[in-house]
Amino acid sequence: MRSVRRLRTGVRVARDTSAGPGPGASVGGPRRRVDRDGPAGDRPGRRAAGRFSPLVVAVFLWMAVTSPRLVHAQAGNDWIGKRVVQKLGIDFKLRIEAQAIDPVVVLTYRVEQVNGPWLWVQAEGRGLSGWAWADHVVPVEDAIAYFTDYIRANPTDAAGYQRRAILWRREKKEYDIAIGDLNEAIRLAPGVAALWNTRGLAWNDKKEYDKAIADLSEAIRLDPKYALAYTNRGNAWIGKREYDKAIADYSEAIRLDPKFALAYNNRGIAWNGKEEYDKAIADFSEAIRIDPNEAWAYSGRGLALLLARRPGAVGSARVGLETAGWRGSYPIYTVILGYLGAVREGKEGDGKALLEDAAGRCETGTWPYPVVRFLRGELDEAGLLSAAASDNDKLTEVHGYAGYVKLLKGQLDAARKDFQWVKEHGNPSFVEYTLAVNELGRLGSGQPAAGKP
Repeated sequence: MRSVRRLRTGVRVARDTSAGPGPGASVGGPRRRVDRDGPAGDRPGRRAAGRFSPLVVAVFLWMAVTSPRLVHAQAGNDWIGKRVVQKLGIDFKLRIEAQAIDPVVVLTYRVEQVNGPWLWVQAEGRGLSGWAWADHVVPVEDAIAYFTDYIRANPTDAAGYQRRAILWRREKKEYDIAIGDLNEAIRLAPGVAALWNTRGLAWNDKKEYDKAIADLSEAIRLDPKYALAYTNRGNAWIGKREYDKAIADYSEAIRLDPKFALAYNNRGIAWNGKEEYDKAIADFSEAIRIDPNEAWAYSGRGLALLLARRPGAVGSARVGLETAGWRGSYPIYTVILGYLGAVREGKEGDGKALLEDAAGRCETGTWPYPVVRFLRGELDEAGLLSAAASDNDKLTEVHGYAGYVKLLKGQLDAARKDFQWVKEHGNPSFVEYTLAVNELGRLGSGQPAAGKP
């Protein structure tokens, strides 16, 4: 069970489960080496997410109206679709079928329904969902201001600095500002392992992997059973392309917590990097078995199937999308890899059907949806590069995917040029880097191109 560190104030500090995909992962990975700021693995008492029955909703609403201790403002429909995070200083819980569920650490949620003072929220990239009080959350766009006010009122509480740092890091990509907040948090509470873990993630985002490893090692020294810190240190080792050390850290995380789906997911990415695809597929499949809502695991398995040149990528993508959902960025990556796998298998019709479904069900304003538009023929390569602008992470993805499309078409020299760009300039913690480097190696060795059979 994930625990939290309590500071002197009693406010919970998140055991920052960024393991933001993900090699991505998030998680939080690689961006699909996930470094997620949310609960990872199962917690006792968690039940499958489902809607309240009308009777249970009525009971909660009656309590909200009649109990003097439960006075909450009514929420309007303008909440629907908003991304929110929980506030500090309140006992934030989700409620499902009259059961209270403690998510433990900060997560970003999306509001899907409103019922009086209640919001039905879905954790991004995971199946965790339930009803929460509207006045227990704050919209993401207002969250930095909210935590700034919290810090003014509680200047010695490290939790406020940590939560604000998570937002600077995840939402604004302002890694130096995040590190500044975490420096202050660590000054206030140097013995809290979660703070070192969170700062390690920010160093990892900056690709300062040695500093990330140092901070994550300190988190482990403070808490030797901190499975998440081992997982995040594994992510830093992947950034350095030291896959054996990454696998050792992920394996230790799994030893400490055998139901830690995230560690299996990220170890699968490391196996992909070592071109040991059977082991990668096994780890992604185990992550999915443990937590069918582990969204990144489906795209990871799709990549492993693609790299191994095996059938099943589009089927795996379909299962993942129907299980983990179509919202956010996670499913878009699953769609892209599923499509490429379908084309490679000679099932272009299945791949086009997947793209068509994505157009109607994915969030088309979310990156990497421009890649889907490119695959659908709605955007040419110049337009896709323009959509990525000067963002090196997005360019890593664009060149990786564009190169693979050219490979499928037999345009080997053009594919090699894209893959070489990724090798020289791309983010080594991204799965597209693994895709490009592995295929570049095949091209250099004279192995057959990944064209249609």
